[in-house]
Amino acid sequence: MRAKITKRSVDRLTVDATISDTEIRGFIARGLPSGKIQYSIRYTDKLSGKRRWKTLGMHGEITADQARTLALKHVGAVADGKDPVEEARQERAKRDNQRTVSSVLDDHIEKYVKVKRLRSETEIVRVFEKYVKPRIGDMAIEDVRRSTIAHLIDEVVNEHGPIMADRVRAHLSKCFNWYETRTDEFVSPIVRGMAVTRSTERARTRTLNPEEIETLWRASNALSDRSGALVKMLLLTGQRIGEVGKMRWDEVSNAVWKIPADKYKTGREHVVPLTPATCELLDNLPMSGDYVFGRKGKTPYSGFSKLKKQLDREIASLWADDHDAPMPHWVFHDLRRTARSFMAAEGVPGEHAERVLGHVINGVEGVYNRHGYDLEKQAALEALAKSIDQISRSTFDNVITLGETAST
Repeated sequence: MRAKITKRSVDRLTVDATISDTEIRGFIARGLPSGKIQYSIRYTDKLSGKRRWKTLGMHGEITADQARTLALKHVGAVADGKDPVEEARQERAKRDNQRTVSSVLDDHIEKYVKVKRLRSETEIVRVFEKYVKPRIGDMAIEDVRRSTIAHLIDEVVNEHGPIMADRVRAHLSKCFNWYETRTDEFVSPIVRGMAVTRSTERARTRTLNPEEIETLWRASNALSDRSGALVKMLLLTGQRIGEVGKMRWDEVSNAVWKIPADKYKTGREHVVPLTPATCELLDNLPMSGDYVFGRKGKTPYSGFSKLKKQLDREIASLWADDHDAPMPHWVFHDLRRTARSFMAAEGVPGEHAERVLGHVINGVEGVYNRHGYDLEKQAALEALAKSIDQISRSTFDNVITLGETAST
């Protein structure tokens, strides 16, 4: 049947019936056996001479007027020598071949992060899985624009804070720069000036004062043997949380903990003398399995977020007895900074305390001074343990603030 395709004429269309539009050549509406009505356009490709049939949409999903607009568009394209069906096929092929953001992130992990054996692998994977993939993972990598990244950063700022937003930006920038070196078309949309905070703002300065340490120590006593000992080991050694969590029994000998070079951030073996206080902690733990603090010794310690929540609950209960406001927010890395500050307060020379923490010494001193500082580190850690012991046995009437803020 020939008639102008309108909502009224389409609504009267029956199964297997067809309306050919009187105004646009090749524009038809067809009643399908399913009872649905399909809009299409038929045309002849000028280049190949082939008859083509392109579906425009289903009635209900688009209106008769919208189908008419599409039909006019395609008729115009055919008049210009284009083939809408072939163009659609090429667009699908291009879309199918496009890399998604998620696939690029996964490649970056497998071909760069793991190959380079980056110690931040776990953190990078977590950032990608939690903050990036759920938001832009399905996008084609070529479609990512600066506005895409800006919107992503804004969302992370609103939900998780500016510090985490800058971590996401930094890891994503590293990945995009890596991918840029492997492709001809892609240019990273992340540019200078997209950071949310300044480096001085990102550097934490939080140290726990003696009263907070005493509360933390008591809170640790309420945890399981392994978890409580791990928290105390962090404070008594000043080592990073990941290193303590992965501590193995075969790394401990003659009151010395030797962290292998391939497990340490600087890529060098790090020697941590064990004081009587840390030896006592280890002596009270069962030597089951390979790992000191992991579950039954079979794996490294995991579940730091859960541990922090348990500690915070215990601390809140203890702190509330003598304070109207809660204890200020802290994170595990603050214990490392606190240990450094306590050593300074005990008169430990800075170069000795820095070597306890395993910091790389820059300049000529770092290149030519190969002294191991084992005895000096032992003395520094014993001074720290003595100070912590005095605190853990005390009741504070006043809050004492440490005078020095150390580097992280």
